[in-house]
Order: sequence, then structure tokens, then C-alpha cells
Amino acid sequence: MPITNTWTITQLDCYPQQGENTDVVFTSHWTLEATDGTHTGRTYGIASVTYDENEPFVPFDELTEAQVLSWTLAALGETQIANIEAEVAQQIQDQANPTSVAPPLPWTVPAAAPMTEEAPVEEAPVEETPVEEAPVEEAPVEEAPAEEPSTPTEG
Repeated sequence: MPITNTWTITQLDCYPQQGENTDVVFTSHWTLEATDGTHTGRTYGIASVTYDENEPFVPFDELTEAQVLSWTLAALGETQIANIEAEVAQQIQDQANPTSVAPPLPWTVPAAAPMTEEAPVEEAPVEETPVEEAPVEEAPVEEAPAEEPSTPTEG
């Protein structure tokens, strides 16, 4: 099955000011994700990109991913692009045809297989027993004797 490669720019590093230009890109962070429809490989990296003063400057907020990706791929070069794509293709190949495996340890209890459909749980009917409430008696409230006002003593 053919492998489909998808290059993506995930971040740009910029000089805040370079000459009269602001936010001048100098590094692009990229990912390459590839799939054969069943298996997936992925890698990431960075590329140094240099502003060519002979070219018109594109303000940061007008950049497109396609434009920055073209700078990135040009900076990487054909040989490095081929090596990166071969690395990700090998990841896919290794998934499709593993050269080693790690089976569960024989002395561990395998996890129970997940249930695909939950069966409804029937609860036994609970018989309600009426509870008789005991009458509550109110205790008589005793009033405290009123204090007589005290008179200051001279002394």
C-alpha cells in the first residue's frame, strides 16, 4: 500500500526586529506524519530559514503554511527530505512486520477482556419497612431568675 506523507509546520521562531522588518522568521519547527492506511509513523525537527533581503519581505501575519513549508523543505534539501521520509517509512514497516515483540509475562494474570455490551443489571426489589417515629416530648424550659441591678459602692 502506498505511503502518504503529510508535512506540517508547528511553530516559528522569529527575530522581533531585523532592520525595518518585525517578526522575521529564522527557525521553523515541522512534523512529518506518514500512513499506509493502517500504520502510522511520525517524526519532527527544526530547520533554519534565512530571510533573503533580495526577496520581498512578507509580514508575519500574511505568511501561509504552504509558503513556510516551501522555505523549510528548501532548507532541508532533497537528500535530508529523502532520509526523513525513509525513516518514517521504516517506522511503518516495523509496525507492519515487527522484528521483536513483548508478550505479557507468563506469571501475571491477564486483564479481563473488555465487555462489548453491558448487560442491564437487575436489582432485587427492596422491601420497605415502615418505621414508627417515637413521639418527641418537649422538655420544660426553666427561666433564670432576673438579676437585680447592682449599685456601685463607694469605697
